[in-house]
Amino acid sequence: MHAPMASLRVYGPSQRDVWQGRGDARQSVDLCVVSTTGRFRLRITSQSGGALINQKNRVHYTLSFRDGAGAVHDVDVSDQALILIEGSAPSAADCTHGPNSTLSLRAAQADLLKGPAGEYFDRLRLVADPL
Repeated sequence: MHAPMASLRVYGPSQRDVWQGRGDARQSVDLCVVSTTGRFRLRITSQSGGALINQKNRVHYTLSFRDGAGAVHDVDVSDQALILIEGSAPSAADCTHGPNSTLSLRAAQADLLKGPAGEYFDRLRLVADPL
């Protein structure tokens, strides 16, 4: 019997999102998450401690993860350095046919208007563990 395994693949380069001053800022990345059990826990670690940051200011954001079964998981990050999301993917899924899930970041217009103009960023580390 083999130990359960999960893997994660990120598709395409991350593009910078330039917010035009109206509406919410959004950024998405396509993923492929597979697990031999059909279930997994996605561990998302925020390098900045759970906010978009520049030199002195922080902007809160939310994450939305659509898993391989089509379920959507919304998380208000709000200064959480570690986010855990449980998801599903068909146990026969593999990454040879491209992405099967999406991770999206959204910063609300109201939060963006609170801080001065500038470049804000966060770097997220993603790890998938089987359940």
